[in-house]
Amino acid sequence: MNTILDALGVENIVVYFQPIVSLQRFKIIGLEALCRGINKGEIVPPNYLFSLAREINLSLEFDRLCRKLAPDEFNKLRQKYNSMMLFLNHDLSLIDEENIEYGYTYDYVKKSGISSSSIVVEICESKVMDVNKLEQFVHDYKEYGFLVALDDVGNSHSNLNRIPELKPDILKIDRNLIRDVDKSWHKKKILKSISYLAKDIRSLVIAEGVETKEEIMDNLEMGIEFFQGFYFARPVPPGELKFEPVETTAREIALLFRDQMVTKFKKRRKYFQYIKEALMYIASRLRRLTEEKFNNALKYLAHNYPEIECVYILNEYGVQITDTIFVNDVQLRPKNHLFLPAQKGDDLSTKDYFYSLMYCNSMYYVTDPYLSRATGNKCITISTLFESHGKKYILCVDVRIDKINNSTF
Repeated sequence: MNTILDALGVENIVVYFQPIVSLQRFKIIGLEALCRGINKGEIVPPNYLFSLAREINLSLEFDRLCRKLAPDEFNKLRQKYNSMMLFLNHDLSLIDEENIEYGYTYDYVKKSGISSSSIVVEICESKVMDVNKLEQFVHDYKEYGFLVALDDVGNSHSNLNRIPELKPDILKIDRNLIRDVDKSWHKKKILKSISYLAKDIRSLVIAEGVETKEEIMDNLEMGIEFFQGFYFARPVPPGELKFEPVETTAREIALLFRDQMVTKFKKRRKYFQYIKEALMYIASRLRRLTEEKFNNALKYLAHNYPEIECVYILNEYGVQITDTIFVNDVQLRPKNHLFLPAQKGDDLSTKDYFYSLMYCNSMYYVTDPYLSRATGNKCITISTLFESHGKKYILCVDVRIDKINNSTF
């Protein structure tokens, strides 16, 4: 150890821990071990140490030293908190070295008396070019009984296509994707996609680097339960870990989220009820008319509902038989051949609402949120089935998401 310390120009290497919390259980479920250098009483950042170790060809030795120190410190805490997991970083840039020993971590952990099932090995798959070696690494560590977490998922270098192949136990979302997610609809959609993917491959998701209440709220809404970041606690030496304040914060924000979602769903329910009543009224007027009069009738009827962005009708074959009629001079995107509103005569029979309403006896259908090609606004489509002169039709209205969230109903 002294040789490594001398080479890195530090007096000591110490382990800091940062809690990982579950907002479903209101408790700390694990600690990530993070090594720090100490020199003349000052902290030497880990990034600097790892970079220097690479320059002087001591990466493997330094990486092993960190993996050795962390279980030793964790073992002391485990006597009091025996249900926690240790998150242990593994430098996968070393996987291409011929002399790397896959069993080193397992052997040392076994000697320390910690079960491998209590340890999560964190890896950054983007650091490995050889996919076969990466898959072998993950397979071997799972065989040893470790859990495997992919770190920095969603950053600019991660390969999302590798995730289903590796089937990690945990996905840790990169801080850059988490930052200001409450202000970015596109980030929310990416997070939602990763959350869906994780469920498909039976992985858990941890949001890393959370710093604000708003970030946590949006991650919770995306189905993410586990969090790590300054909002809950900074990395600290083992002796400075305080579990109760962290778990109190977890409980408080989980309850705040519950209250926020109750309010939001009540508001949405009232709004959707209003839109459904609008659909029922418009459909009742259309039932009296022949198909040729639908277009003009929609122009008149829709303007009574300023909350609607646009309205249109499909026939029983899924073909749009009216214009897409916009309400209150909605601003359209500049015209081109791709970003256009659906036109009269367009075949929309591939839409989910067509099948649900026409063939599954549904009364209404509400789509997932999407970006309107015509306006660029975030919308949902709400549809209902009606009959006129012995024929079936589908009445559709597009509603802006911000109108729902900001409604005063």
